This record gives sequence, structure tokens and C-alpha cells, in this order.
Amino acid sequence: MLTSSGKKKEALGAARVAGVRSQDIITHFNDMNTVHVPIVGLFVVSISSSTWDYDDTAPPVPFADVLEALKAGPFPIFVQMSDLQELTVPVRMQLVQTMNVTNRQVRHRETGEFEFSSLLDADLTCGVSTVAIPMGLPEFGRDMVLDMSTIVVCGFRRLPTNEMLEAIARSTSSSMFIYTHGFGTSMYFALVTSAIYCRCFQQPLVLLMTWPSNPKAEGVAGGWAISKFMSTLERNYVAAEQHMHASCLPLLTLATLVRDKCALTKKRMHWKAHSMGCYLLLQMMEKLHLKGDLAGMFSKVILDAPDVPTWYFRQVVNTCASLGVDFLHLYSPNDKATDASRVRRNIEPPCPGNDVVLVHDRIQTVNCCKAVSTNSFNHDYGRRDGFTLMDQRDFLADIPPKERLLDLIVEKNGASRWSLRTGR
Repeated sequence: MLTSSGKKKEALGAARVAGVRSQDIITHFNDMNTVHVPIVGLFVVSISSSTWDYDDTAPPVPFADVLEALKAGPFPIFVQMSDLQELTVPVRMQLVQTMNVTNRQVRHRETGEFEFSSLLDADLTCGVSTVAIPMGLPEFGRDMVLDMSTIVVCGFRRLPTNEMLEAIARSTSSSMFIYTHGFGTSMYFALVTSAIYCRCFQQPLVLLMTWPSNPKAEGVAGGWAISKFMSTLERNYVAAEQHMHASCLPLLTLATLVRDKCALTKKRMHWKAHSMGCYLLLQMMEKLHLKGDLAGMFSKVILDAPDVPTWYFRQVVNTCASLGVDFLHLYSPNDKATDASRVRRNIEPPCPGNDVVLVHDRIQTVNCCKAVSTNSFNHDYGRRDGFTLMDQRDFLADIPPKERLLDLIVEKNGASRWSLRTGR
């Protein structure tokens, strides 16, 4: 268990620095597909195996040594942390900080540690994470392919909702970037991905909305009959889809509070969703539209490899685009994951994950068939391919398509779309 620094005379385990309590430190995540690595604590200034005077700075330790100490060093380890501060410069530093909200169930262990499970919780948990990105790693990856294997979560601190909202209100950033992920994403991986977007898109104020998208078939009834006719992946997908629908209202409620704080300083709200997260985001947009409350919430929206029924995508995106929302729709005809979802839903092609399904002046549709993907489904190009990441950055920066690395393709029927230019 990690502890914070304090006066020498204070008992072991006391946590008095920056108001951080020992239960605020999450030491690991209990999640499917998560590599369990130690968590240091938020905003680490220095780390030591012994106490030091309260008014003094602990002996400085290189970050690589911090990770090594956590792997092999004796416990307890004393950590000195700084106060929550906004990054007001372009985020190119080793430690990237993002805000987070989740409706994952949080389990308390006897040791005082926390575990984020893959189950739904009735309450939302807010926090701030710190992710370490090696300084030598280019923003868009070496050879324009981003290697995420060296990026690690090094801290997470729980925050009261009102404290997070006040931090947003105080921010001097002109925009707020909000990201929600897709199916089969662990809490740990979601934190890493949000930090990548913070860095690549040069967005100093980032909020990750993470939901339990990686259940182990929880919530799927039917017993042996379901198990006999549905694969484990299919049952997990169905359970995740149930969690996605159940996550819409609580996350939307929090999003409206964020919007109110952004409105105080006229921040624009930029959104990105990936895969099934696009389905979740479009539901939020539809519900706000039905309430007549869409204005001010969505300035720009990136829909990356959308795993959404075609009819629903057309209906919601067309409505919102007509009301002034700008969309970037990324798709790839090579995406096997979205095509499998289309077959599962018994929908005829085209589907939004693999082709153009809607033409509108406010929708920039980009074919990413030349983008690099690092999984067998060709589904992660929106976070791995450097050219795709660069195009998303430029979209958020109001750079028009004709000034980006895109080629205009005109179909025989007169319809036009953009194609990502990679030189590959």
C-alpha cells in the first residue's frame, strides 16, 4: 500500500500532502485484458523509501527509477504529491493528466485499495489520472505508427464531482475535449488512450467518460441454452451493449453539468467516440435534441470506426448536422469488427464503420483504408495510425479538409468523399 509523506513524528501511513488521503490512491485495476502494474499516486513530485521533513522536498528520483522502485523496492514507499494544476501549455511533457468519470463498480479491498470492476455501478466516480509517455516517443509515433506498449498509467486520484466541475470552470482553455471508448476496453487502456488524445490533439482540458464495456457475460440470462448457441465473445458483446444503453443517462447528466461550467467561459465542447462508444454518444445527442437542449453541448464530434446501426446513424447524425454540429466520420472498408456487427444485426451494407452512409455539408467523411491498424480486426486505426491522428487534430483546429492530408474522391454517381493520404 502506498503512503504519502508527512512529518517524521507522524505515524506510518499518514497522508497529509495536498489533502490526499490514503484511500484516494488506487494501486491497480482489476479489469479484463489489463496488465497489472503498480500505481504511484497522482502528481508525483518525488518518491522515497524513508520519511523526510514536511517542509522539505524529498530527494528527487528519475521517473524510470520510480517505476523500478515500485517493482522491486521495499514497502512502504513514501510519495510526495503536488496540488491539482491545469496544464496551460501544449501537452508535450512526460506526464499527461486527464479528468475521468465512470459508472464502473468500485470495490474496496481490506487493504484500503480500490478495484474498478467490469460491472455497472449506480453512482458515478470522478477522478484525475496521470499517464507517463516517454519523452522520446513522437506524438504520432515512429514511422507514423503509435506504439502504446511503453505508455503507462502512473496515478489516479478520486475527486468529488463538484471539485472536478470547478476545475473545469476555472480552466483558461478555450475548449473541452471529451472521449468515450468502445467495446472490450479496460479502465487502464481507456486512461492511456485519453492521454494519447490529450497529447496528439494538443487539448489541455480532457475528460474521459469510461463505462464497463468489457463484462464477462454479466447480465446475459438464459443459462446453458445461451451458452450453447452464443460464443463467449458474442455473450460479452451483448452484455456490453446492455451496459452501453444503461450508461447513457448517468453520463448524459454529468455531461450537462460540464456544459454549464464550460458555458461560464464560453468553452467549445469537442467530442470523440470510438466503435460502440459512437452508439452511446449518438444516444446522448438524440436525448438532448428531444429535450430541445442540444445547443452548446456539441461543437465538433469525431465518430471513429462507428459500431452503430446504419438507420440510427443516419437519423441522429443528419438531425444534429442540420442543427449546426460539425462531424468527422472515420471509416475503413477493411474494418472487420464493424462489418461483423453489421452481420450480427442483419443489416445490409453499407454500414457507417465501413463506408459512406450519409452526405451532408457539415459531415467530413474520410476513408482510412490506407491507415495502419495493429490488431487483426483493422479496428484501431483511429488511435494507432499517425496520419489519422494528425487529421483528427487538424479537424479540431478548424483546418478545412482541402488543407489537410486528404484527397477528394468523386464517385460515378456524383457523390464525393475524402480519402486519407499516407504515402504508403
